Amino acid sequence: MPRLLLYWINSEAVRTKSRRLELGSNLSRFMTELGLNPRNGRGERSDARRLQHQMSRLFGASIRFKQTAETASGDVRQKMRMSAIIDESELWWNPNHPRQGYLWNSWIELSESFFNTITAVPVPLNMRALKALKRSPLALDLYAWLSYKSWNVTRLNKPQAIPWELLQAQLGADYGELDNFRTKAKMAIRKIIDVQPEFRLSLSPAAVQLRPCRNIIEAKAASV
Repeated sequence: MPRLLLYWINSEAVRTKSRRLELGSNLSRFMTELGLNPRNGRGERSDARRLQHQMSRLFGASIRFKQTAETASGDVRQKMRMSAIIDESELWWNPNHPRQGYLWNSWIELSESFFNTITAVPVPLNMRALKALKRSPLALDLYAWLSYKSWNVTRLNKPQAIPWELLQAQLGADYGELDNFRTKAKMAIRKIIDVQPEFRLSLSPAAVQLRPCRNIIEAKAASV
């Protein structure tokens, strides 16, 4: 759920070119935008209640950005900064009554640092694909990773092979053995291809091999 919320924030910031994002006056409508179900009860496990908890956590979170570079003399220079995601927010929704409308819109305002980071070099994502993959955190992570990698491979017009070991270190440290992660990742990638067939890739026992796919940019940009 926080993945879907963060993807929506990124896409909306790029679309509107504004730090202030309008969430609307109706929780039910906003949940539908994220692909969530506003009609599955009022308990702690309802989508409305879970979304409220996750929004509270995400809006209070910070992200750390680290850059490491090697100078001509061989010295290593490291730069690190912390960025809050949200500077301000105003939420009027009641998760017990998600279809209730309010006179005032709910909104969030992204921190300047976070906004500048996510809009500097945006990579298009397909919200339709994200909604279809919402039940699998690994599939969501791999979709975002494939989107970025395919965009970069296409931009450079240079195929790239990423070993499974590196991919596990980045996205699958909790899966234990490499074989277990590779099996789960292949299943997730097949789901991704079902909803976003424009990706051009192949899977070998050693690596994920990505090839330029210019049509992926147009396909996603039309859906963001």
